[in-house]
Amino acid sequence: MSLVYVGIFPQLPLPAQASQTAEAVTEIAAAITALAARHVVVAADARILPCAETAEPAQWPALREITPWPLSAPGAVGLLFTALRQAGWQGRAHVTAAPAEGGEALGRAIGNVLNDDSDPCALLAYGRLACGPGGGGSESAPGGRLAQIVLQGLKRDTVLLRGVPSHLLEEQNLYNALLVALGAREGEPRVLAYESLAGAGYLAAEIYRSSPVARFARACLIHHLAGRSLDDLIIPEEPLLREPAACFVTLKKEGDLRGCIGTVIPTRADLAAEIKHNTVAAATQDPRFWPVTADEPPLISISVDVLGPMEAVGGLNELDPFEYGVVVRCRGKSGILLPRLEGIEDARQQVDIARQKAGIWPEEAIELRRFRAARYHE
Repeated sequence: MSLVYVGIFPQLPLPAQASQTAEAVTEIAAAITALAARHVVVAADARILPCAETAEPAQWPALREITPWPLSAPGAVGLLFTALRQAGWQGRAHVTAAPAEGGEALGRAIGNVLNDDSDPCALLAYGRLACGPGGGGSESAPGGRLAQIVLQGLKRDTVLLRGVPSHLLEEQNLYNALLVALGAREGEPRVLAYESLAGAGYLAAEIYRSSPVARFARACLIHHLAGRSLDDLIIPEEPLLREPAACFVTLKKEGDLRGCIGTVIPTRADLAAEIKHNTVAAATQDPRFWPVTADEPPLISISVDVLGPMEAVGGLNELDPFEYGVVVRCRGKSGILLPRLEGIEDARQQVDIARQKAGIWPEEAIELRRFRAARYHE
């Protein structure tokens, strides 16, 4: 899994007042450097990609759309690579023009190619959002409405970002690149900063970041399927793995659920031990599926949800399926749903599904608890 980072980098240079965005830019650059990304591919609007002639052969022959790029190239994208260099990144630059149609399909193709590369790779969507005349991000202006849609989509549900009306896309150059980034890799979108200044919106966000927590779960799966003892595994140097924590391990095969098992309170010495147990259980004990076989791991993606403390709540008004998971209890029966699950749009739907999982009738009184969860991807 060599695609280690997908993010949104705001078009440079930043206005002097964009202090929050500047900090977020530094965070993204530091993350790419820390993950040792050997290649950074930038998806950007063709209007901010000046022609750059190079005799260097393409790094990925299967994708002619990706072009090697000299780090000294002029223009907006040149400023991006300068900023990465200043943060300590040392690697090779590549660009692709984000198409007006089929951006997600191109993103999926790029993600597949970069995942097969031997070097760690990162993908950045690059550009700016328009906010309306004179800045301020008025929601009544097309640019302001687009900014609100993008922010809501990244914070709550990326489905909102598909099919944005064309009249909202004027005076911006980020939307098509954003779709490329969303198609590249399933992740946990996180808005790092957004500022509306002088008629432009400067957005910095993270779509996906590779984590040793989820990579350790894959090592557990491979070890188990090979018949080796999980006690032989080397635990990564990640402090979180040494702390007690409850977690759920989720397996997906080509995008479809393949197994999910977890705990709501810590049951073992630390998170590493919890992941070992729950990974094997998700692969072999989920009653909805046959056990995972030795030939399936290349087709399986793994995520780990690390649960925070449980909080008692008095009603649906204290729930939000995009922020909290829920536990429903009644007379010894309980059902749990993680936050940010596809297709769950409101608290009522979340609780009803948790009831069904637990076998609790609609007319039965229930206790509700909520929790936050940090989701880690490979």
